[in-house]
Formats: sequence, C-alpha cells, structure tokens
Amino acid sequence: MGCCESKNNLESQLSSKTIFEIIRRKNLKVLQKLISSNEFNIKKQHYISMLDNETAKYSTISINALAYALMIGDVNIFITLHKLGCSLLAMENNLKEQGVSILDVLCIKGHSSILSYYLPLFLADLGSSSPRHLEKLPNATLDTEFNPFPEQNYTPIQLATIFEYIQVVTVISEFTKNLIKSPEYFDLDYKETITGLSCPLLAVKYGNFAMVKYLHCNYNCDFHAVDENGLNAVEIAVNEVKSRPHRPYLKIICFLIDIVGVKVDNVLDKIMYKNDDPKLQEYFKMKAKKGKEDRVQREDEKEGTFEYITLPLNVDSIISVATEVKKISGASISEFLN
Repeated sequence: MGCCESKNNLESQLSSKTIFEIIRRKNLKVLQKLISSNEFNIKKQHYISMLDNETAKYSTISINALAYALMIGDVNIFITLHKLGCSLLAMENNLKEQGVSILDVLCIKGHSSILSYYLPLFLADLGSSSPRHLEKLPNATLDTEFNPFPEQNYTPIQLATIFEYIQVVTVISEFTKNLIKSPEYFDLDYKETITGLSCPLLAVKYGNFAMVKYLHCNYNCDFHAVDENGLNAVEIAVNEVKSRPHRPYLKIICFLIDIVGVKVDNVLDKIMYKNDDPKLQEYFKMKAKKGKEDRVQREDEKEGTFEYITLPLNVDSIISVATEVKKISGASISEFLN
C-alpha cells in the first residue's frame, strides 16, 4: 500500500503543472531529484515530450518548460532541461508562433548567461541545411515586455544597447567577431531600417555614457554616422536633453567632441539655438570661441609661410631661386618650373 502511494505521489510530482511550479520557484535541486528518479527515466521520452509540448501562462503568452526557464533567466535550469533532451527547436517555435524572438528576449532582459550558452548553438545552426531563423509571426497584442518598440525593427544587439546591458553586447560581439560573415543583426554599426540608428547612436540617444565609452574604446564603433534625418551623434544627444534630464548628456557630448572627434563646426549655431541648458550653452560657446581662435591662427600661419622674392630676369638664375623656394615651402624644382 505504501509503495503504491509513493508511486502515485511521484507521478503527481511529475505532472507538467508541478514541474512548471518548480521552474518558477527556481528550485534546481527538486528538479534534479525528479528527473533522476526511476519513474521519470522509465518514461523519459514521454516526459520530455510533455515538457516540450505542454505550456504554462507567462505574462500574456503561453510557453513550454524550456522557454519558461529562459524567461525567468535561470541558466542552470535551462541547461539542465536542454541536456535532459528538451528541444531548442520546440522552444523557438513555441515563442515564434506568438510573435516572440528568443534573442530579443535575452537582450531585453539581459540574460547574458543563458545567451552565452544558447548563442553558440544558434550560430552553429546557421550553417546547417535547415537553420533556425529570427523571423517571428506578427502579434498586435504582444506585451511591451517582449516587444517594447513595435514601430521599429531593432536588432537584438541594438535592444541590448538600449537597455544598457554591456555584458550582453560583449557576449554577442566576442562570439561573432571571428565569423567569416557575421549576420547584420549582430553588427554594432548596422542601422535600423526606419530610424537609421545604430548601436553607437542608440547609446547616445538614450544617454548611456558607460555604453558610449565602451563601444568607442572596445569596438571603435562609428560615432560619426548620421541617422535617417541626417543628424549626427552630438545633435541626437542635444535633442534628447529635455526628454531625459537626468541622463549625463553633457558628459556624452564632451566625450563625442573632445575624445571621439565628432565634428560640429557646421551645426554649432543650430545646436546652440536648439538648446537652453546653461552648462551646454557655456560648453558650446567655449567651443565656438576656440574654433574661431583656431581659424585665425591657421590664417596667420598660412600668411607667415609666404616670402616675397625678386625673380631674376634670366632663366639660368631661376634654378638657384627655386632651390631657395624649396627650402622655404618644400616644393620641388620641377614643380616650381611647371
């Protein structure tokens, strides 16, 4: 009697409802105990199929066991379920049918540990005869948790940039840097099709100074690019000051101009007119004054290079004069004669 009760109790613990609750609570030890039991291993394929096909509610979507571990960011449970035999393809299809991209989720939520495990498998599959893709079915009712920018087509690495996950950007960049041809959705300088914003420009737009420095110093990203409206990085930053007043746009602008070398001479007047922040105004006035002084200095230096020489009337003496000119200007004799 006791043996039968124990068996029935174990079978109830192996129900999908119980396993989903174990995953939700991130109880790895209990999960490991269940999947190592004789009852589980006798019907292992049955239970794996159950985990792949049965779903539980998460936010506004219904997801299988592997997807649930991914959503809550538990890398140990995710790896345990995958090594047990749960299908990545079943997880991907489960999410794709509801308009959710796995890579998008990992980058939005910042689950870098799961990404480190999943990305090599994803990249290895790109070269197979039937590779998995990023496409997802449209879902107008999808919660912003999974699709925070429905009007744009941001790539996974662009989403990681917006949400300030440097570790996620690092994982993607390091895994893809040695690929013969890296997918464009992993390219830091790839421009989103509607806004024309790349990762460096997005870091500027959202006022993430740490990300701006990181992308410049580690990956030499193109901060000289312009967006769809022709605005450069400094103009983008100036436009965002009022929208995000607590973000360090002054530090970003100083870094872009003084360290990265983004040119603003042609737009300085327009920038000063648009902006009314006292500190920014002071900085731009200083740059305008410095620019004017530099131009005057260059003009003075240019005028100082000329020396007036009275040319001799006979051609034979031109050679000696040309020699003197070469000493002054660096021009060759042949250039002088021509």
